[in-house]
Amino acid sequence: PISKELLSSVVNEVLERVRENENKGPPEDNPSVETGAEKPLIMAADPKRYTLGEKLGEGGMAVVYKARDTVLDRPVALKFLPHGVAASADGLGQFQKEAKSSAKLNHPNIITLYDFGVLDGRAFMCMEYVDGVTLWDMLSQADGCGLKVTKVLIVARGLMEALQYAHGTGLVHRDVKPANIMWSRE
Repeated sequence: PISKELLSSVVNEVLERVRENENKGPPEDNPSVETGAEKPLIMAADPKRYTLGEKLGEGGMAVVYKARDTVLDRPVALKFLPHGVAASADGLGQFQKEAKSSAKLNHPNIITLYDFGVLDGRAFMCMEYVDGVTLWDMLSQADGCGLKVTKVLIVARGLMEALQYAHGTGLVHRDVKPANIMWSRE
């Protein structure tokens, strides 16, 4: 969980900056306002909004669960920072940067980001849930021998289109691997 001290520190830093700059005008008129690196600013989510389900996966930088958005009545994937990473301001900052970058993308082969915030004391991203299997799972089944050439080409084309789109927006995905590529059951 995110420590109360860290959240308090972030809130106090934001309030201090607001007080310092409230009468100085917009950033373009005021060179003392920082417009570069941002401190993490994360809003708390309604704890009743999401119902947590099964764990879908876990890596060094995140844990992902299937969940239900009770407001919109749809399945979603909730990505949480692991406890060790969540305790650092750098980890939170990177997570927020990832969320902001993801939120700018709108492509059929890229998972959509719906929400970002803190839930039960943990930073999270709420994303589109894809009912399917990872490319890793597909390759692992019978050593990938069951994959047809046409299916491989469809996956490769979809991946290339998604990466081309993301790169065109200036975003470079730094963790492209079979475990992060999904094949939808649809």
